[in-house]
Amino acid sequence: MIYSNVRGAYTSFVKKILSAIIIASLFSVSAMAQKGPFTFPLKKADFLDFHKKRTKAQFDALDKNKDGVLSYDEVFGEEIKYWEQTFDNTDANKDGVVTQEEENTGIAKAKKAQEDAKKKQTEQKKDAPKK
Repeated sequence: MIYSNVRGAYTSFVKKILSAIIIASLFSVSAMAQKGPFTFPLKKADFLDFHKKRTKAQFDALDKNKDGVLSYDEVFGEEIKYWEQTFDNTDANKDGVVTQEEENTGIAKAKKAQEDAKKKQTEQKKDAPKK
């Protein structure tokens, strides 16, 4: 079950990144139109120059080793580590295979951990001094 979810998770992750970039660009254009660096009437060259700089900044932020190339690990490294850790935590007997029983146990543990965290957060809010 985990293997079938990994491809979907990577696809979902990439879609989320691209969606976030598009949404951020739209909001930034909207915000800049109100106060922004553009003067109207807006020239195509100014608009493209701004977005080229913005795209380069986003690329540079992803390019961890600054070699001018985005490697698979730079884009997906943290995501891969997360799924490796998830798999390892689910594979209770460490045989490299996750059975349905191990998956169900992993899901139950995750739900319990989430409930415990919510309970602890609620207790901390109760114990916090009121202003």
